[in-house]
Amino acid sequence: MKRIQAETRAVSVYYLYEDSVANGLNKSSGDRIVLLFEGGRLRSLKFIGGVEGQYVPEPVLAGREADYRLPGFVVRESPPRPPDKELAWITRAQVR
Repeated sequence: MKRIQAETRAVSVYYLYEDSVANGLNKSSGDRIVLLFEGGRLRSLKFIGGVEGQYVPEPVLAGREADYRLPGFVVRESPPRPPDKELAWITRAQVR
């Protein structure tokens, strides 16, 4: 994966680290978010239009990480496999 683009009330929650030590959380939103990846790592993150942001320091965040999760977002260690190859292309909007 090289690029992800989210549009219409796009929201990002990003955990910050400094020298492998947790340093808090950045929750930002905008009309559009573009994420670029290189070598499996995030290279750049751009917010476009109507940008708002919130930084939460690690001492405030510690033990309250679930409070900052995006509604409906589930953290997974590995992606689930669809039971049928055709189902892999069905979007969440089509399922509703």
